[in-house]
Amino acid sequence: MRTTNSNQILFIAIIVLFFALAFAAPAVYGHELWVLTGNQVNDWNSRAKPEVYTSLTFAASIIIVITLAIDALLILLHRNGSNELLPAVRARLRRLGSSND
Repeated sequence: MRTTNSNQILFIAIIVLFFALAFAAPAVYGHELWVLTGNQVNDWNSRAKPEVYTSLTFAASIIIVITLAIDALLILLHRNGSNELLPAVRARLRRLGSSND
């Protein structure tokens, strides 16, 4: 079991790694070059970005709300344990499974 000090060191190491990768050269995390030529990449980069990526629109707001709701659900499931999810349904499925034997 890890101590608090080692957990803090691990957390700091992960944060440093994240920022190192986030501010690295674009070639480090750019995957366009895997499937596109250099001219195609330049052509796509010179085009205007879609509105959903550059401003807060209704569609972008819905995407953000859905993403945050899914994140909250996953955190809740992790915190409460997924074994406690819908106990009545799980009990009924157990009964149905045992009647088929």
